Amino acid sequence: MTEQIDVVLVYPQRAPKQGRHWIMPSLGLMYLSASLRQAGYTVRHIDHTFLERREVLDEIERLQPSVIGIYCMITMQDEALSLAEQVRGKALTVVGGPYPSGEPETFVDQFDLVAVGEGEETIVSIMEHLGDGRFEEIPGVVFKRDGQLVKSTARQRSKDMTHLPLPYRGDVPNDDYILYWRKHWKDATTPLMSTRGCPFRCDFCHKSVFGDLFSARPIESVVAEMREIAELGYDHIWMSDDLFTLNYKRTFELAKAIEEAHLPLTWECLSRVTHVDQALFEQMHRAGCKRIFFGIESGDERVLKEMKKGITPEGARAAVEACVAAG
Repeated sequence: MTEQIDVVLVYPQRAPKQGRHWIMPSLGLMYLSASLRQAGYTVRHIDHTFLERREVLDEIERLQPSVIGIYCMITMQDEALSLAEQVRGKALTVVGGPYPSGEPETFVDQFDLVAVGEGEETIVSIMEHLGDGRFEEIPGVVFKRDGQLVKSTARQRSKDMTHLPLPYRGDVPNDDYILYWRKHWKDATTPLMSTRGCPFRCDFCHKSVFGDLFSARPIESVVAEMREIAELGYDHIWMSDDLFTLNYKRTFELAKAIEEAHLPLTWECLSRVTHVDQALFEQMHRAGCKRIFFGIESGDERVLKEMKKGITPEGARAAVEACVAAG
């Protein structure tokens, strides 16, 4: 039985399939889904991870959407382009995510619109302009019109994240992810993002989505999302922030709030070796942090300077020793 909804969001399979042992749902599509719902649109998020292509296409056909949004990382390019070819003409097709944000011209011939950068406001604006087609008025989109490339103004990121709704996890195949993770990795893991952006300019880094501007969610919002994740049955959280520990005071306060929430969850995060000390690590440990990934890159001071890392081997050693001492 068919039904007509406004938007279908698709998370393609990664490639190669044999490398899918460390898989998580798309946090970006959860945010888009929540923003669309908040704006009053009907939306379905289809996760291709545990589905065959035919099942995805049949569901799109059944839902008859006006817009089909497809997420893309570089490991999903072939899948995303192949899917776009099969659904184009059935609805307005939009692609977004890290890869299209960095190289939008790669996708303009296969999609009607390419969304560049943060997508929550962009996808809602696309829906608002669906009738008049004035997509050039929407910041952060690239497309072709009459064979000519059209780039709108860049979408400026907001330093304030309080306007963002909690990512909508209701369409995610949570039970499938939980079973998969417990089978292969013991602890069922899902992502959460408490901050966006990184102000550092390491020479090797490509920050195509969130850029240099650092912004943080309210602490109570993060804890509320963690509580929701625990209620869904997950065991562990991957804090997908570019730099979780940048703001020392906020990180300490967040870890304290997590500890006081008494949630049955552990978590891990990314950190620099600056902006941290043993007291912070001890508080994070009490809050359930089990692992920290430090971006050290090299033990050679000359190489670190060439990378523009802004750290020293001595500082890296001190941070790691403080982390180990904290447990």
